[in-house]
Amino acid sequence: MVKNNFTPLRAFTSLQQANKALKQWVLTTAGTRKHGTTKVQPLSRFESIEKASLKELPTTPVELVTWTKAKLHRDCHVKVNHCRYSAPFQYALLELWVASTQTTVRIYHQHELVATHARSFEPDVPKTQLAHLPHNAKVFFEQDATWCLAQAKSIGVHCSKVIECLLNHPVKDLLRAAQSVIRLATSYGTKRLEQACLRAIHFNTISLHTIKTILKSSLDHHTLDLEQSFDQLGSAYQGQGVYQRQSSQARH
Repeated sequence: MVKNNFTPLRAFTSLQQANKALKQWVLTTAGTRKHGTTKVQPLSRFESIEKASLKELPTTPVELVTWTKAKLHRDCHVKVNHCRYSAPFQYALLELWVASTQTTVRIYHQHELVATHARSFEPDVPKTQLAHLPHNAKVFFEQDATWCLAQAKSIGVHCSKVIECLLNHPVKDLLRAAQSVIRLATSYGTKRLEQACLRAIHFNTISLHTIKTILKSSLDHHTLDLEQSFDQLGSAYQGQGVYQRQSSQARH
């Protein structure tokens, strides 16, 4: 009816204008003339029969859901719309169903809900729940940069400086290295670790490998007073060497 009776011979400049004209046409023309099948005015039939059968609109808007099949990778995350969400590690390498709405993401395995997240719009920031991760992965996430700095502070000033250098590396992410340095205190004790860090700083060789080597070789027991630092080397080794005789030293 709308296509054949309302639309022809009418032109509209906007959707709002068309909707307003259509409503007026239904109330004054289409709704008041006798229907060809029922022989009753549509508006009259609506008021007397159909209106009572209507239900109230829901108090919340209908939630539009997009379903996606995604694999749970070894890092316990699925990737949907360029964003990553965690799910229990027991389902690693399995295909899961992901239901995405504007506000939430739900992850299912064989119709069973296994994870729920707030919707993310930041590809570089994964949504991770620690309960979804195996023990070794939990340790990595729990022992973050703040944890490393706090532990280093309790060990000593030099350990703190080493950890700060590792965490502030301009290119590499050395969080795992910082965690490993802290864990050396379990095997060698805090005093030895502090001395090893002092030695690494003294020779400007701050790295996990260097500190482990110092401890394994017991170099932390050697006093630095007996060692020759760069500043104590001769001028030739500091780029200040003189490679020709001074005129005052020339023979006559």
